[in-house]
Amino acid sequence: FENGLGMKFVRAPGTTVLFSVWETRVRDFKAFMDANKGYDAGPGWEDPYFPQTPDHPVVFVSWEDAAKFCEWLTQKERAEGKIQPGQTYRLPSDVEWSQAAGLPREKGDSPEERDLKVKDTYPWKGGKWPPSAAGRAGNYAAALKVPGTEGGYTKPVGSFDPNPLGIHDMGGNAWEWVDDWYEPASQPHKQKVLRGASWMDSSPGFLLSSSRLPQTPNYRLNSIGFRVVLTSAYGK
Repeated sequence: FENGLGMKFVRAPGTTVLFSVWETRVRDFKAFMDANKGYDAGPGWEDPYFPQTPDHPVVFVSWEDAAKFCEWLTQKERAEGKIQPGQTYRLPSDVEWSQAAGLPREKGDSPEERDLKVKDTYPWKGGKWPPSAAGRAGNYAAALKVPGTEGGYTKPVGSFDPNPLGIHDMGGNAWEWVDDWYEPASQPHKQKVLRGASWMDSSPGFLLSSSRLPQTPNYRLNSIGFRVVLTSAYGK
């Protein structure tokens, strides 16, 4: 499926949603900002202190920014007849993200309980440490010496090898917000969840597919972006 912004989506087995094959691009977020002149997303998404083209992943976006984008895109595409009335754009759940990353079922009722529970599984081909020099494993810190990362900072979406589902950058480029609260339901909710590591990361722990990074919903950084999913017509 390709939507009105040119965002492409594929089915992730074990989920009821379609996953964007790319992290949300600068061009996609700009369309949202142009249509919502009163919304304050801060200056960082336009100027993250390094050069970006329209096809780079947007960064310096908070969970709140990402949620607003999804709400706007849903309303826009329903009105244009691009999606059905029951369909919704949203952030993936923590479990959905794990399934799209190819992880086995993880134990635990919350992202905090599932964090780092699957060891020695990484998002690049082969799934073992260190990243293979034979392919473009992902956009990580230059210290890892992965082909294509020598210049640092973000890279255009689709620059690195996709996973078996055809989804790019499930590791590297930008950390990705997911919908869940990090803590169990019995605890006060303060932090949302980031997955996938970024262009500035080289630690084996951060790069594990099962790694989670908790942050407050209003937090923005030049290594944080997001990816969206599209629900079925039943809204799940």
